[in-house]
Amino acid sequence: MNEQERPKAVLAMGNFDGVHRGHRAVLAAAQQLAAEQGALPAALTFTRTPLAALRPAEYAGDLLSLTGKIRALEAAGAKEIVLLRPTREVLSQTPEEFLAQLRTRYAVRGFVVGENFRFGAAAAGDADFLVRYGRREGIPVSVVALAGEDGGAISSTAIRQALLRGDVATVTRLLGRYWSLAGTVLAGAARGRTIGFPTANMALPRGRVAPANGVYATFAEYEGRCYPAVTNVGTNPTFGAVEKRLETHIMDFGKRIYGENLRTYFVAYLRQETKFASLEALREQIAADVRAAQEILRQAPLPNEE
Repeated sequence: MNEQERPKAVLAMGNFDGVHRGHRAVLAAAQQLAAEQGALPAALTFTRTPLAALRPAEYAGDLLSLTGKIRALEAAGAKEIVLLRPTREVLSQTPEEFLAQLRTRYAVRGFVVGENFRFGAAAAGDADFLVRYGRREGIPVSVVALAGEDGGAISSTAIRQALLRGDVATVTRLLGRYWSLAGTVLAGAARGRTIGFPTANMALPRGRVAPANGVYATFAEYEGRCYPAVTNVGTNPTFGAVEKRLETHIMDFGKRIYGENLRTYFVAYLRQETKFASLEALREQIAADVRAAQEILRQAPLPNEE
């Protein structure tokens, strides 16, 4: 395919895990440059974070599922999404080889990256390399700063670290929206129902980052409607469980939804997970958790109002 036959595109490049506020600034800049160049704004990303393939023991998990990432990129203005699998072959390419391969697929009319973007074998390529390449090849390059209000960089790593310590307020601020997990509701032991607080239980999605153990004020979305909820993340030590999962008590609900899909939006951290000496002590604490969550969620925007 010659240059004239390839689709004209401005490529926003990055891992885009979470599609956070910094990522959306990159995508907005790509839209602007694409309009100036008469080209398609496209997002080039990986199916999984390269670190997951290179050093899986060091990687805590993705912020979004691949489906979630694609939807978020489209919502942020990407008209085409280029997905690369982080194979050894792809990750061993030099920066020059990586860019040359892209240009066999697209008539590239611009590159847009965040200031911390790295690519190529041993992360040898960076934003400065791309700028020099663009000057040599006559391709516009836009580098977008990722600084937040407090001067710290908005990054997927910072969001992941905040989740691992349960700081969902920081997660919301950096993402620009609530972080969420979705999954199929599993049949449990029905202990919550016996003490007046039935829960919808979900396994933690494979490959996703797991938030810190504890109790959170959440919104539970079922069939397009959001309900106030309290979610325990952990192993339920009062009953000696061992597998980490989500147990969500949905307020003013009352339906049994085993086998159906539920999405949980994390709004605020309430307390650490605790082992209780009796069912009555557990019941009293959950009642207190519900009251605390009600107060927080009454003042919080619903996910679709963010």
